[in-house]
Amino acid sequence: MGEEVKINCFQSNPSIKSSLTFLRKTPWARSKVESLYLFVKRKEEKKLIEERIKNAAGEIKVFSTEYAACMTIFDSNTPPFFDPKERNQFKDWLMKKASGELAYPSSSTEYYFVYVLDQTVIACAGYYVTKENPMAAMAWGMVHSSFHNKGIGTLLLNYRMNHIQKHHPGLGIRLGTSQYTYRFYEKMGFKVKSITKDGYGLGLDTYEMVSKFYVNIVL
Repeated sequence: MGEEVKINCFQSNPSIKSSLTFLRKTPWARSKVESLYLFVKRKEEKKLIEERIKNAAGEIKVFSTEYAACMTIFDSNTPPFFDPKERNQFKDWLMKKASGELAYPSSSTEYYFVYVLDQTVIACAGYYVTKENPMAAMAWGMVHSSFHNKGIGTLLLNYRMNHIQKHHPGLGIRLGTSQYTYRFYEKMGFKVKSITKDGYGLGLDTYEMVSKFYVNIVL
């Protein structure tokens, strides 16, 4: 502890009693110890999650009855990645997918998938194809916040792009995201076409993007 937190009670004849006495009387020192505890705890949790993913085979499935799990994933990302007002929109999308209906009047077909790890849905994502000027639009892609930065978002994006090329070859691909995630999509070959301030809600801008292979798409 003395190596991590430079406090005298941890470095000079330390004891549990003297350390606790000092921490109870010294808020700034207690804050340092609490911050270290939270950092170590998050690090251990991250390691456990990474081991879980490494040792288990995840599976991508077509969405059917996973409504509750997908809503939990949405809530884990709200905020900052979604505006609370989007919750009802996502709920309607899921309800329509569960009943086999189209959620958007402009769609000719819609797809939604879930990523299952150890019998638990931890991510979901889909896309739809527009009727006029046909193109594929990514829809409602999200990974539970506990599993961010593990490559699952990349896996689902690649899966959808491959699905589009297989079932709708030649279509341009577009998506809408925010200032928090557009850099990820740039790395995956998308280009920003327009930005709308507060497009999704206060403090959450809309970034319209297209695949760099179809940069002439008119949004």
